[in-house]
Amino acid sequence: MRRPRLRVRRTSGRRAPRRPRAPVRRTRRLASGRARPAHHLRRAHGARVHGGGRAGGLSAVFEPCESSHAGAVAAVDRVLARLPDVTGVVVHNEVALPAVLTTLRERGLSVPGDLSVVAVCPQDVAVGQPQQLTSVDIPAAAIGGVAVDMAMARLDGSELAETRLISPVLTPRETTGPARDA
Repeated sequence: MRRPRLRVRRTSGRRAPRRPRAPVRRTRRLASGRARPAHHLRRAHGARVHGGGRAGGLSAVFEPCESSHAGAVAAVDRVLARLPDVTGVVVHNEVALPAVLTTLRERGLSVPGDLSVVAVCPQDVAVGQPQQLTSVDIPAAAIGGVAVDMAMARLDGSELAETRLISPVLTPRETTGPARDA
């Protein structure tokens, strides 16, 4: 029996997530996420993200990050060693966010002057930082509501298993801007 699935979609059918107002032309990016055991590496998306990549002039690395200050410092240092001219960082580990930002500053990098930072986190976490973060909101209430609706429909026997997608929303704030001059 197929299980129902609920996912946050990367783009909606006809329109992409809102983009930052300032042109962000970052060509070397870091994606930082939870430690490897939390990810499903067998999926095609996981393999693409975890394997890094080069498409359209974009160099990308994925660096797992423990949810601690020490883990964030180590992850930032590993990335700067592998990709010293990194121009953009996507952080999907809200516990590590403050330490990532602090470590970048301690390494002499300014946000958004030297690099842009985008967080995948709830809005209250993004605006609660000393520098309000450009973020992709995790729509927890919407996900919960749709999950309950799907579970109730399954219990009633009125709906077959399905996948429902929820569109993400990118909210530009203080941590993204144009790329620095080469």
